[in-house]
Amino acid sequence: MPSRWRRPLIGALVVLAAAMGAAGWLAYKKLIEKGFIRYNKWDRRVRGKLRTGDQAPDVELTRYFGSTFRLSSLWAKRPVVLVFGSCTCPPFRKKIGDLRGIYARYKEEAEFLTVYVSEAHPDDEWQTESNRKDRIVFNRPRGFEERRQAAKILVERLEYDLPVAIDSMDDQAEAAYAAWPERMYVVAAGGRIVYRGGLGPFGFDPQEMEKALAAHLTAGAIPPRLRKLG
Repeated sequence: MPSRWRRPLIGALVVLAAAMGAAGWLAYKKLIEKGFIRYNKWDRRVRGKLRTGDQAPDVELTRYFGSTFRLSSLWAKRPVVLVFGSCTCPPFRKKIGDLRGIYARYKEEAEFLTVYVSEAHPDDEWQTESNRKDRIVFNRPRGFEERRQAAKILVERLEYDLPVAIDSMDDQAEAAYAAWPERMYVVAAGGRIVYRGGLGPFGFDPQEMEKALAAHLTAGAIPPRLRKLG
């Protein structure tokens, strides 16, 4: 290659590389804004050690309306569907309709409880375009009453009709079930885990959970009932 062409060619390659780098960053930023990628600083997801067949952790929670109880009181006689999440998680919000339908179909045969855990996308950590669009924007709750007010958005504004309890501010249930940002379990009567859902956002699958619940109810020889179509 003639020497007179080398410097212009090198310069052009540098400009091209910079342009490609800028385009890559813009694409990455877009994925972040759409909620597909989290900054590592705020990613608290952990797989946890619970497996199917394990005894479900028994923790104390506070019902949305104020009384405290232990999870073991729910699985004393019937299977329990546990749903963990928060209203600042767009993938969780997108599944509310599916969860309502499952609850309508199976609430006569199983207990249901949604545990409101720490926020997925509070405004003072990392915000998403979806939350801004839906006007669900607030800072991370600093006290229990603030977390209850966040749960109020889920219950009242988003018309979430499943029973709701609120995790403690030291996140006992969230930690015990490796449940952040969202996750689902099916617990048999007596407390044995029969289904452990994937970790959100991509592993949060109500249809998969429903299949596991239906299979467990069938295996348990629970008398069939006419279920409402949700």
